Amino acid sequence: MKRKLHVLFFFLIVALNSKIPSAVKEVVHKNILVLHSYHKNYLWTENIQKAIEKVLSNIKPIHLYIEYMDSKRFYNEAYYNHLFNLYKFKYQNDNFDVVIVADNDALDFFIRHKNELFHNAPMVFCGINNFNNSMLKGEKNITGVIEEVDKMSTVDIALKFHPDRKKIVAITDTTITGIENKKVFEKQLKYIKNISFILIQKEYFSGLLSELKKIERDAIIIVLSAFYKNSSGIMLPNLIVNKIITEQIKCPIYSFWDFSLNSSVVGGMFVSGKDQGDTAARLAIRILNGEKAGNIPIIMKSPNKFMFDYNSLKKWNIDFSLLPVDAIVVNEPYSFYKKHKTLIWTTIIIFNVLLLIIIFLLFNIFLRHKAEKALAESEERFKLALEGARDGIWDLNIKTGETKFNSTYYAMLGYKIDDFPQHIESFLKLLHPDDSDLIVSLFSELQKKAGNNKEKFEIEIRLKTKPGTYKWILSRGKITEYDDTGKPLRLTGTHVDINERKEAEKEKEILIKVLEVTNEKLSEAL
Repeated sequence: MKRKLHVLFFFLIVALNSKIPSAVKEVVHKNILVLHSYHKNYLWTENIQKAIEKVLSNIKPIHLYIEYMDSKRFYNEAYYNHLFNLYKFKYQNDNFDVVIVADNDALDFFIRHKNELFHNAPMVFCGINNFNNSMLKGEKNITGVIEEVDKMSTVDIALKFHPDRKKIVAITDTTITGIENKKVFEKQLKYIKNISFILIQKEYFSGLLSELKKIERDAIIIVLSAFYKNSSGIMLPNLIVNKIITEQIKCPIYSFWDFSLNSSVVGGMFVSGKDQGDTAARLAIRILNGEKAGNIPIIMKSPNKFMFDYNSLKKWNIDFSLLPVDAIVVNEPYSFYKKHKTLIWTTIIIFNVLLLIIIFLLFNIFLRHKAEKALAESEERFKLALEGARDGIWDLNIKTGETKFNSTYYAMLGYKIDDFPQHIESFLKLLHPDDSDLIVSLFSELQKKAGNNKEKFEIEIRLKTKPGTYKWILSRGKITEYDDTGKPLRLTGTHVDINERKEAEKEKEILIKVLEVTNEKLSEAL
């Protein structure tokens, strides 16, 4: 017996162990690499990264890897080779489910080392200037959103804001982005007439300031790219560059990127780093959900927006009515109306609707006399109902047979509310057979007296209780509504339990008979 138990226990353990691996599922993390062209503290890059992280925060579990190439400051071949060796060492054992690259340098780097570093992972790009398909070198497992800088929309709005200024000074740096933007801008200038243009391209900020100081103060400055170095060769932040230019040159500045706001720039048709990162992250999620990157169309229209700084608009006395309808204004002082615009207009609409309702109700007061007759009949019916509040109440629609009974009506006969339906048929089934003719006669009499709204009735009937016995009921009622031909349409009334009274009357009759018989026998005896 013990041997059998040992064998059974052994097989039980084996069976349980065989099920454990299938019961515990390994959590599979998605590996995502974000490769930025520039450094972490560059506002454009920071905005892209924040947007990516916000969108991907809803996707769990993931492992998010972030790399910054810092190619605005270091961009020679030796540096790129160093990055290659560094990334190869860091990610030699990692496979990425998707790689997000931001800006042109990261795209070029990814295409060059797609197989060696990234193991042919699908890629999503954003922030790509002057995009064309040749940049992908024939690679198919790629999608993304381009960064299309709408330079002419910014120029047009600047000229609209400053119609008295007939000179545009475009400034740029010597970075790859600056050089490319200069080429594109020079081609587009051919289509603008009656405006003089000056293009200034410098590597050092001091050299830029020297050239700008030669410019008269009737110009508009357009920033094509602003990565300038100080005398020590250190790259200056865009915010500082724009503020110094505004303070020393005294000309309005326009740009193409949202990160340049809050730096004395008036505004422009802006490319948004936030929108670029948001769009790229959503494309990446589609890939993580099973779509092939090559099957997702590249978004060729950059999600640009007109954006302006309130303080700069006021400084240059720009008429706010000239702003595009969908323009975004930042740094605007608190306005109760703008803050609660929806609430204010909702309140106004509700007030007007209520006012119309009040007018409508006032108008209907003049029509109330038409309903006085019906109201009087209704009051009579409710009065009758209130008088019989302790009794069973019924309300019969003669046309449909629908009959409303109150709870006392049911309880009087020992029933619950759901024991029989509220219909005249229920009443007739409970009625004692010997009282049927009485009811038929009553209805016949009521029909003959149609139109007499004072017609009332009072009869004694027997109704069947739930235990099966019959109980005496005093039924009172009145015609409370007539149809258009004057025939009764509705009867309303009450039921009063008179069973004890009837029993007492019956006992009284019996006692009287007993007394009569007793008296007769006494008389005979005497």
